[in-house]
Amino acid sequence: MPNTWYQSTHLRLLLITTSAGGILFSLVEKGWVFSVIFALGTLVAGILVVWVRQPRWKNVTLILLSVFACLAIAEILCLLLNRTDESYSGEYTTSYFRSDGEDGDLGYEPNPGNFTVQKYHRDHLVYSQTYAITPQRIRETPQKVRAESCNVVFFGGSYTFGEGVGDHETMPYFFAKEGDGKFNVYNLGFHGYGPHQMLRALETERLKAIVDGPVHLVIYQGIQSHVDRVAGNTFWDHYGPRYTLMPGGSVRYQGAFHGKWYKIFYDLVRHSALYGFIQERVIQMHAFDERNIPLYLGVVEQSRRAIEGNLHAPFYVLFWDKGSGDTLTDQIVEKFKNNRFRLINISQIIPDIQVNHELYTLSPYDPHPNATAHHLIGKYLAKAFMDAPCDSLTFKQAKPTR
Repeated sequence: MPNTWYQSTHLRLLLITTSAGGILFSLVEKGWVFSVIFALGTLVAGILVVWVRQPRWKNVTLILLSVFACLAIAEILCLLLNRTDESYSGEYTTSYFRSDGEDGDLGYEPNPGNFTVQKYHRDHLVYSQTYAITPQRIRETPQKVRAESCNVVFFGGSYTFGEGVGDHETMPYFFAKEGDGKFNVYNLGFHGYGPHQMLRALETERLKAIVDGPVHLVIYQGIQSHVDRVAGNTFWDHYGPRYTLMPGGSVRYQGAFHGKWYKIFYDLVRHSALYGFIQERVIQMHAFDERNIPLYLGVVEQSRRAIEGNLHAPFYVLFWDKGSGDTLTDQIVEKFKNNRFRLINISQIIPDIQVNHELYTLSPYDPHPNATAHHLIGKYLAKAFMDAPCDSLTFKQAKPTR
């Protein structure tokens, strides 16, 4: 008498395989999830190849076996190729960031609270810090404030935020400290941000809920890679504000870089090493495209108009031109000058920033500014604005602080 379907050896093997796979899937690290999925798919497809007898369906199972086997090999190879010497630990990796897509305006932002972070290069500790984030979701700046203090807002990315340094070591902190109570500082910089987050914050009037009183001065700190960021050419800012360049040089808000369908897709594949390899190595998400410079300038220009027209405050661009002689950086600096921006170059604050860059970075493994660089910049800016009254804060050329 023939075996019934539930007595089939192949079916039992299939059930055992899927059950064991489910247990293994729940135990593996996130980075290995897709390797396990594709390996299990290969194994299940192999069982089906042996089990299925009809030629038509046999061909289907052979195709499935080939697809899953290729995906498994590719996933494992990409997992090995994508291995980096850089790693993070602490609350920074768990509860620090507000989930992608929840913030419809800026794309992502920090949660309020105190968050620890440790960065390693292999086994070497690069830095260990705690970031304090206010209820308004900006970095805490310890400072003494007087009733007559001038409200100063800083925009930018991780350089402004102070990645890798403590709350008492950021550039906005040193600016406030050197001002000795003259300035009430608000640090709106954050990891990976660009000027598109600045413009969107201005358009949605976020400063009203953050700044206590009128804004007297706004300083945007820019770097060359902000040109990539404003165009959405990054692997972290999936839902940031997207702007398009209009005739005449103005820009228009077009929603987020990606919509809900991309979010569904990304949530499914974000732990795939193959996806990460294609995104970062093949598509070359970090490639600088000078064609995006007009968009970058348009976003900064529209921010300037919003600040000077609506907030009635002066707007300054603090730009990292340390790559003097780099034609792309020079292009940006030259266009800022041609468009009559109030421009302050880092090289005029720290003249040896290029020659002795190791003195001003966190580590050979992290090029972010260290506390020394933040101190020099903050001190220089405070001195330059120190003598002007709040209602007319203008830059007074100062000597380099070193």
